[in-house]
Amino acid sequence: ANWNRGVALARGEYICIFHQDDVMMPENLARKLAVLSANPTVSFVHSAIEFLLEEGLVTVPGDWVEATAEDRVVEGQRYFRQLIARNFICAPTVVMRRTLFDRVGGFDDTLGFTCDYEMWLKLCMEGQVAFLSLPLVLYRWHEKNATYAYRFEKGVEELRTARQEAIRYYEERTGKREEAELLRNVSAVLTEKEQWAGGFDRESERRLVYIKELEALRDKL
Repeated sequence: ANWNRGVALARGEYICIFHQDDVMMPENLARKLAVLSANPTVSFVHSAIEFLLEEGLVTVPGDWVEATAEDRVVEGQRYFRQLIARNFICAPTVVMRRTLFDRVGGFDDTLGFTCDYEMWLKLCMEGQVAFLSLPLVLYRWHEKNATYAYRFEKGVEELRTARQEAIRYYEERTGKREEAELLRNVSAVLTEKEQWAGGFDRESERRLVYIKELEALRDKL
């Protein structure tokens, strides 16, 4: 709801939701606006990131960026299917068109963790998606980071809900019922995998923290 309020107050043609603890590189907006200006069919553009790690942090996400080292523009429905399997878009890297944000209905304020993920999926249905391989945002990763904590709580359930809503939107926009049903089955399998992975990550986190505590005690002794 806070993000929606911010967008409602904005007057620009393009929208970027930027976190208070991250850092924009100087060329971030200029490069992304150039892509959107040159390509009217691109609904949004995002980029690679670099992590700013808190000292002593145990784990860091390894799959939040595209698996390509090249700039690219991808057809929206194709990108939707890729994105259903894994969210590799870091929210503050996105610059989107205001008209399309309004068209899809804004952020779902019932989703505290995945409202951005659902938004990117829906925007895929409104045009092409562009990616810039140059890291244009420094993303701060620390234990008080909302995403860091939320991935262990409601994260998996909200991922499931976001996918379901996005697939419903996909079916409405395309009329492809059989494909939508296939995507729902994929989503169900992914949820099972994420539930297992979440439990494993939490236990791994605890063990690694315990090891670091033992090492610190050893050094002190």
